[in-house]
Amino acid sequence: MLPLVWLTLLLALVMNGLEYFGWELPWEQQWMSMLRFNKFSLAFNFLLTMLAFLASLLFVPRLEDKGADVFALMLFSLCGALLMTSFNSFFMLFLGLEIMSIPLYVLAGSRKEDLRSNEAALKYYLMGSFATAILLFGVAMVYGTTGSFDIYEIGLRYTGAAMLTGLTPMAKIGILMVLFGLLFKIAAAPFHFWAPDVYTGSPGRVTAFMATVVKTAGIVAMFRIYAISFGIADNIWGPSLAVLAALTMLVGNLSALRQNSLKRMLAYSSVAHAGYLLLAILVHNPTSSKALLLYMTGYGLAALVAFALIQKVNREQGSEDVSAFNGLAKRYPLESFALLISLLSMTGIPGTAGFAGKYFLFSSAFTAYTWLIILALVLSAVSVAYYFRAIIAMYFKDADISSEEGTTSVVHVRVALIACTLLNIAAGVAPWVILEQI
Repeated sequence: MLPLVWLTLLLALVMNGLEYFGWELPWEQQWMSMLRFNKFSLAFNFLLTMLAFLASLLFVPRLEDKGADVFALMLFSLCGALLMTSFNSFFMLFLGLEIMSIPLYVLAGSRKEDLRSNEAALKYYLMGSFATAILLFGVAMVYGTTGSFDIYEIGLRYTGAAMLTGLTPMAKIGILMVLFGLLFKIAAAPFHFWAPDVYTGSPGRVTAFMATVVKTAGIVAMFRIYAISFGIADNIWGPSLAVLAALTMLVGNLSALRQNSLKRMLAYSSVAHAGYLLLAILVHNPTSSKALLLYMTGYGLAALVAFALIQKVNREQGSEDVSAFNGLAKRYPLESFALLISLLSMTGIPGTAGFAGKYFLFSSAFTAYTWLIILALVLSAVSVAYYFRAIIAMYFKDADISSEEGTTSVVHVRVALIACTLLNIAAGVAPWVILEQI
């Protein structure tokens, strides 16, 4: 089954690439006013498919997980994520959101004998249902004030209304409710409280999928809506989003400092990165969209490697604590180097995609939100304290177990680790290759 999944995702990557480079298609094409494909959507679709493909290579299923249902659910969820980057109507946004989310409710609880997995599935389902209800209530208010679900038509009508009489209270409330519904999907504060428990309790491959594919789809959907439909009303949602971005960065970074579990630490780190990503939405211009693509490329590659290595160490030692990584470099030199580059990238060290992504993202928002960028820079420095704990454990501490050599990873895992590491470094050294794709 796994080779079939790899073949399917490879074909999807090839077809997406052919579409992007104009194979018998114009640069922009609509499908029944529901989907709109252009350079922006195709670039992010390629990124989502690539992340899903690398995740399928990195995570070796347990014996009991080799049924077709697990892989089918992940592919269904990927289809929903692709819709969230290409929607032209709120109908398709809702369908994409549900197609992406419902399989994850099942996957989060797929380890049925583990109470933490059951807890993760229940929390994710309940919180996800409430967030979807809030989102739909906001969409209903937006429809009530514009009479349309088309995101471009909504943008035109809100622009006209703002220039003539100003937006109605119902329109303002609808815009904010759509914002709050989508903030849940990217685990932004104060809607982040589900993320640490769900990330920790879910199987490793599900956590990696949520932290990369789902977060990317959610942030891109928010960018499209607020750049196209609600841009004229940025004086309404902008101040609220700026405060929430600052709160998200603070909560994520300060909470990560207190964690002993590396998996839980990365969960809070994911919350902090959501705060950085909200800067792209606050600016919502072509420059920030390019920076968003670069940032999500670096973060996605780094997060996949980190969660894959956490799962490997947990299977070997039965622990996800930082102390379980003591002396890891002696037992797994390749894996440790890949994790080193990933953690350096998340920190924002020069020469990695993480640094390039932060540089261009922060630069795009510096003029408009100087205070927020200063806060982001300070908190990025704070993140060194918890990211480097794992690096120090791997390279400068002795292992707590007697064995000096670990079990060699299977071939496709090693290939994926090398690919993620090289791509991360390449994106950091030559970021313009990615920036020029949108």
